[in-house]
Amino acid sequence: MALIRRIFLVLILSLSSTALFGAAPSSVEKRDLHVAQTKFDMTFYAEAEKLSADFCRDHTNSTLLPEAFLLQGKARFEQSNYVGAAEMLLSHFNPRDPFADEYLYYLGFTQARRGQYREAADALEGYLQTSPPGTQRESIRRKVEELRQKAHKQSNFARSAAYH
Repeated sequence: MALIRRIFLVLILSLSSTALFGAAPSSVEKRDLHVAQTKFDMTFYAEAEKLSADFCRDHTNSTLLPEAFLLQGKARFEQSNYVGAAEMLLSHFNPRDPFADEYLYYLGFTQARRGQYREAADALEGYLQTSPPGTQRESIRRKVEELRQKAHKQSNFARSAAYH
């Protein structure tokens, strides 16, 4: 009888842990996201954006959603839809996601293209803090400094325009 209770307890715990921590993505989910990623890699950005949006709509409980939202934001960025990219990246950013550094990277460059230099610099500084060491870190540091200077000039211009 004790053995049956232990087996039952192990079964209950294993089932509840899957529900608590999220199930592994299905093969359909992996395939759908892979197709969207392939379109992005082939520079079919509009198709990649559509397929990513379809993925998010069709797989609302997927553990791959953060990756799909990121892909959709990247596709918008590549199509010069900077407002849409910023909206997508900001609304789905989670610092605990494994893709947080990539969200910050694209958000930084998206905000720079929008002329939001302070926000761009903040995002890229966040990227530097969360990303693994790599070859582009020094160029990102220079970009942050450049963006800080642009933000300073922008705020000085706004202040002088307000006085006139």
